[in-house]
Amino acid sequence: MQQKMKAIEDVILPTDDNEAQGKSLWRNVSRLVLDVQNFTTSKMARVNKQAAMADMIHEGRWTGVFKHSLNVNENLGWDLLTRDLGVVPVLTDGEDQVQIMDKFSTKTCYEVLVGNMEDCTFSKLLWMNSIPPKVTFMLWDAFNHSLPTRGMLHHRGVEIPSSACVMYGAMDESADHLFLHCQTTFEVWDYFIKAFHISWPLSGTVLRLFQAWDNNILSGRCKEIWNIFHYALFWIIWEERNIRAFWGRNKSVYELIMHIKQTLVLWSCDKDTFKFIDSVQILHNWEAIIHM
Repeated sequence: MQQKMKAIEDVILPTDDNEAQGKSLWRNVSRLVLDVQNFTTSKMARVNKQAAMADMIHEGRWTGVFKHSLNVNENLGWDLLTRDLGVVPVLTDGEDQVQIMDKFSTKTCYEVLVGNMEDCTFSKLLWMNSIPPKVTFMLWDAFNHSLPTRGMLHHRGVEIPSSACVMYGAMDESADHLFLHCQTTFEVWDYFIKAFHISWPLSGTVLRLFQAWDNNILSGRCKEIWNIFHYALFWIIWEERNIRAFWGRNKSVYELIMHIKQTLVLWSCDKDTFKFIDSVQILHNWEAIIHM
């Protein structure tokens, strides 16, 4: 690599020349192979080329012999290598056998591999037939505190201009702040919660909000919309956040509300939630429509 880059030992910088580098570089690499082979060889390989693996193990350690006496540093390196390799398992005579558990299946194999891993407590909150997978994956990140908000990127050591919320800029941007406590997002929440005619205090975290979401007395069309409304709001807010961060274009709160309504209608196409209702009426008479 140093020859390829023509750099000093501590710094590798590309050079700007037209000389061929490939042949000379690989010629030296091939020479190093012989040097390595001449330096070390296994003990049994020198005595008997047909030696078994067990013949090269002594008292639970690999045995090796070198063509010259090792100096202090080389001997230390060999000891560290054998230490890292650890104790060699005891080998027994006989043919290898493959044992497969009774009633083997992919499910039982997975359960054995997983072992005592804790069950995911929020998986049932993610997977719904009417919700696109991209929304589910985004929420998975949010529940696992790995959504790449500015606050999370700053926590991971990524250099960013600011950790302030992209939507409003008053506080550091975390998933909980962006989706629940940001002033812009709160105005969107306020519009829809009032339209449902219920009192709904926002939870402190995204996960707690989803866990408490079914605790209401809604019914009929309101209930059907309520079941997917929070997914739509979270997705539209995340989408708007990225548009503002990377494209510099902002939607107003009114435009965000209209976009959420359109998304809810789209996600309800396979149901009768908005059947025989004009889309213009849905957009502009939302409160009356959902309570019909």
